[in-house]
This record gives sequence, structure tokens and C-alpha cells, in this order.
Amino acid sequence: MTMNSMRLIGTGVLLGAALRSAHAAPPLPEIDQTPRQQWQDMQDRWRTQQQESRRKSLQESSPAVAEPMLAPEQGTACLPWQTMRVQGLDLLSEARRNAVLAAVPSGCITARGLGELSRLITDMFLQEGYFRIDLDPSQADRQLTWTVRPAKVTAIRNSTALSSGNLFPGLIGKPVNVHDLDEGLEQANRLGGHHVTMDVYPDEQGNVAIALTDEAQGAVHGSIGWNDFGQDSTGRAQVDAQLSVDNLVGLADNLGVNAASTIHTDSSHYSRNAGFFYSIPYGYWTFSALGGASVYRTQTQLIYNTVRQDGDSWFAGLRAEYVFSRDAAHISSIYGQLTRAAVKSRFMGTTLDIQSPSLATFSIGLNHTALLGGNALGANVEYKQGLHWLGADKDGPESDLPAAQFKKLAASFSWSHAYRLGAHTVRFDHVLVGQYSADSLPSLEQIGVTDRSAVRGFRDLYLTGDYGYYLRQTVTSPWPVGNSVFSPYLGIDAGRTRQHGGQWQSAVSGSVGITFDRKPWSANIALSRGKAFAQGIGSDAWDTECMAQVRAFF
Repeated sequence: MTMNSMRLIGTGVLLGAALRSAHAAPPLPEIDQTPRQQWQDMQDRWRTQQQESRRKSLQESSPAVAEPMLAPEQGTACLPWQTMRVQGLDLLSEARRNAVLAAVPSGCITARGLGELSRLITDMFLQEGYFRIDLDPSQADRQLTWTVRPAKVTAIRNSTALSSGNLFPGLIGKPVNVHDLDEGLEQANRLGGHHVTMDVYPDEQGNVAIALTDEAQGAVHGSIGWNDFGQDSTGRAQVDAQLSVDNLVGLADNLGVNAASTIHTDSSHYSRNAGFFYSIPYGYWTFSALGGASVYRTQTQLIYNTVRQDGDSWFAGLRAEYVFSRDAAHISSIYGQLTRAAVKSRFMGTTLDIQSPSLATFSIGLNHTALLGGNALGANVEYKQGLHWLGADKDGPESDLPAAQFKKLAASFSWSHAYRLGAHTVRFDHVLVGQYSADSLPSLEQIGVTDRSAVRGFRDLYLTGDYGYYLRQTVTSPWPVGNSVFSPYLGIDAGRTRQHGGQWQSAVSGSVGITFDRKPWSANIALSRGKAFAQGIGSDAWDTECMAQVRAFF
């Protein structure tokens, strides 16, 4: 830490005391939360869209019912074969292959036994996703041989504007598998302006052709809105816009951009940010690039002078994700991401080193979405490590700055379930998020339990730490009225966080609100009441937040 930084931190402490004693203005925040909040908002938005896409894909997928091509009579008399062999089981897992081989009859081979074996083979292939197979019998020297021949894809008749080569790479000539088809359909339908459906046509040779059709609604769509999510120090009222462009270069790709800004005309305090997310699918793979930037300025008038604080930040990243397992009830994937981020915080024109990290990070994680009896489970576990590449800060042997080469583990779990109450549906949503690190983390990597996406009810009080957790619970009930839907909701949240060397900080809150949806409009208004428990905060540390948001879609 530089001597200038030490003097500035001391000045900030004295300044905060002067502000409190003079009642001239609220104290400036120790660390501006705009960069961390923007990064968190982008991750939450992307993860929510991914989970909704996967949940919808699972809900719309219907397991095919395969019928064995061979249907022997169900007799019990011994047939003229003494031995039997089954081949063509290479597509099955070892456990299922062994189950089939163990069921192959020997000695007295009966029609009933062959029928049971035929159904078992069909079921084993169906569990692996191969819904169309042919059992080809042959005989020699009193030995019966069954050769399993799965149907292959001979053609893809694509009447959409999307690239079938990106949605279904290498599918032609490959045994047709329902999981391959579901994955390609999900990749296509994650594009908001497309609704792709599929038909499977068998041919005389027992193979199939795939036909794709699309109800396209336009390549460009988005929304614009107003909200009062801003901080008091930079301005509460904000406008924000989101724009999505589908199939930008014809590869079933998607580009999403977003921007937000405070809307008052006073240039002495403001907050602005913008970001983008670009993704290209390739079968079970999705490759992405993301980035964003933000600027802010605050200015506080004291008795004798004016205090100015400002800063800027940027981040950019590359991501690859692979779906390694899916069926009609779950989707599981693994991902890796390389990110570069930098923050500059200035106090009266001088950079604060402790609040200005320059980071390079690599993260690897597992994501899982499942439907359990109509209920939805989501889970994400991630390990992240700071690197010294790409010009990032390097940890010194005696540095008292937060660790740039940190290690941390984070996890999030969600559970949604619904019940019928008379003529209405009541839905419960539970979200549990936590992280742990043995290192002192930069502000960008800390967990904030009073963020907008965490414990509701706090606007300018930020409880952040190196490790912690929060639980967010919401119950809502949609009420259709004509072409509109009103959805009142209640929320109860709680969270705790701690910095190394410090004490636990806690927050609890309750919320009541209502959302309104009528195409192309949506609105949300909520009242939240929260209380914080932390060292240096009085026993009356209650906070009340009234939040409003209006959005128009196009």
C-alpha cells in the first residue's frame, strides 16, 4: 500500500466522523459497489435465463416409446436353437450391456424368453436415448444371433434460418438419439425470437430424416425500463435497456447488450454501466464472450469544502460449457471461464489502491437442473482462482492489500414447487447462495448479503465479506384478469457474512409486493423492511425500501 493511500484512508475515517457529527450528509461508502453489482447482475441474468431455458426444455421433452421390431409368439415350447448370441450392444453403457447379456437364454430357448429379451433390449436402448432400433435375426448351426441396428439419421431438412451444423454437428450418419435432438432444440429455442419444432420421418431402410420448422418472430427484441434501484449517493432513478439479436452471423448465435444510467441532470453525481454477452452453440458445447464497463461519481458538500469520489471499471471474459449428461428429467454441464477485470476508485482525484484491484481469474464449475415430480431443482458449484497473468496484480510477500491470487469456492441452490389452492396456483421459490475463501478477497469477489439479489430491504447499506451465505424465499400466486396477470408475493430473507479478522454481520428482511404483466408491459412494486446486525451499527439499524420498476418489451 502506498503512503498516499494510507493518508487517504485516514482522511476518509476522519471525514466520516465529521459528516456524522455535523449531520451535513451521509458518509461516503468505503468501497463503491457499482462494479461488483454490475458483475453480479450480469451473472444472475445469464444464470436465470439458462435455468429457465433448461427447465422449459425438460418440461417440453417427452420420452419416445420404442417398439421392438421383433415380436415373437409368447410360447413356452423349446425352439430348435441350442445357443443364442446378441451383438450390436456397443452403444450401451457397460452396466446395461451386461444386463442384456445376462438375460440371453441358454439351453431351452422359448418364444416367451425371446419376447422378454426383446423388451429388455428395447428398454435398455431407450434409457440411453436410442428410441428406434431394429433386431435383425440370423441363424447357423442351431445358433440364433440377434444384431441390434439402431436407426441412423440420413438427412436434416432445415427450413429455419439457423445453422443445423451448429445445432446438430455430426448428426447425419449417426444413430438417432433423443438426447441429441433435445439438446439441439434447446440450443435453438434459447433464442428469444425463435420457436423451433422437429419432426422425425422414418424411411424404408429403418433410418430416419429430421425436419426442422420455425415460428420466427424477428431477430431483434428487447426491452426498456425505468426503476429506482440506484444508490442515494449517485441517484436513485435509472433507465435501462436490453437488446438481443438472434442468429447474428447465421450460426444460431446470440448477442445480448444492456445499459443503465441514472437520469438526473446533475453531473456531480451519476452512475452508468453497459455490458454484452455473446454465445455460439455447437451441439453439446456453448462458447461465450462477455464484457462490461461502468463509471460513477459522487460529490458531497461539507461545511467548508466539497468531497468528490469517482471511479470506473471494466471486465471481459471467455467461457466454454459442455453438457455431459441429460435425459427427460435432468441436464448437467461443466464449464470453465477466464475473466480479466480492473477497478479504479479515486478520492479527490487520487487513486485508492486498496479499492482498485486489477484481477485475472479462472473458474470451473458444475451446473445441474432437474425436474422432480413437477418441481424444479437448480444447483451450481464453482471453484475460482486468481491468476497473475494478463497484467493482473501480483501478491507481494508483505502486502496488506486483498489477495489477487485468491482461491474461493461458491455454490448456489434453487428449489421451486407449486400447489393448487382452489382455482389458483401458489408457487414457492427458495434460493440458497454461499461462498468461502481462506483469503482476504478483493471487493469484486466478496459476497454481499444485502445486494438487490440477496436479502431485500437495503439500498445503501452493504454487508460484504470473504465468506458467508444468504437464503431468499418468495411465495407468489398469479391471478389472471382478462389479458393481464397480477402476481402478489411475499418474501422472507436472511443472510450472514464475515471478513477475515472481523465479526459476523447479519441481515434479515420481509417483503411484500405485486407484479403486473400485460404484453408488452410489465411492472413491479415492493415494500421491504430489513434489519442489519453488525459491529458499528446501532440497535435501531432498520431500513425500509420501496422499490418500483416499469418495463416495456419489443
